[in-house]
Parts: sequence; structure tokens; C-alpha cells
Amino acid sequence: MSHQLSILDHSFSPCLADRLRDNGLKHSPLYGFSLDGFPIYGPYHSKNILTVSCWQKREYSDPRVGCPNGKRSCVLVDPFDYSKGTTSVSAGPSLTGTVKTQSGNTISSHSGIYKQDYFFNST
Repeated sequence: MSHQLSILDHSFSPCLADRLRDNGLKHSPLYGFSLDGFPIYGPYHSKNILTVSCWQKREYSDPRVGCPNGKRSCVLVDPFDYSKGTTSVSAGPSLTGTVKTQSGNTISSHSGIYKQDYFFNST
């Protein structure tokens, strides 16, 4: 199962797909293994059917998964069960502007750069 969260995380490699002849005519082959031994497959679940991640990016203005003020002022009680709601936090990074990474780089602080920006939705 392939999980594509954002450009900052893991992403699909078209070059590797070409090399492995992963063209969507069948289930994707095994691409490799993560350091913990978890197998990594290409994007196709079966013939012409792309695997879709159940992880969705939070829309902070959405009353189901967002925060009352539309900002990063809350976290999900349980990111695997968004129906449990949210809980307030004292402060969170802005959804606009920039933040400095631990390595000293400056990046946009838009939704999708933090793990808290995602929730599991099996529907």
C-alpha cells in the first residue's frame, strides 16, 4: 500500500515505476522495504485501480475535524477516530506565513506539513 502524504514526506517515484515496469496493468510490484521491514509497494492495488490512502488532510474550518476559529488551535482527540472531536491547545503554528525547521530551513506553514494536519478516514 502506498501512502503519499505530502511533498515533504514520502512520494511516488515515476523513475522507479518505469524501471520496475509498473504500468497499472496489475497489482504493483514490491518496491522495497522500509527500515523497520515494512514492505513498500507501488501505487496500483489491481489493474488500473490506484491505492488511495485513508489519511486525509485536515481542513481547519471544517467543524468535523477543524478548530472553532479555523486556526491550528486544537488537536484531534484521536486521529484514528475523528468523531471523538478535538481538544484545545494553548498555541499552534499559524496556517499562513513561514516556520523554521529543525535544520534551519524556512518553509511555508500551510496545512499538511505537520502530522497533526492529517486524520484517518476509512470512508
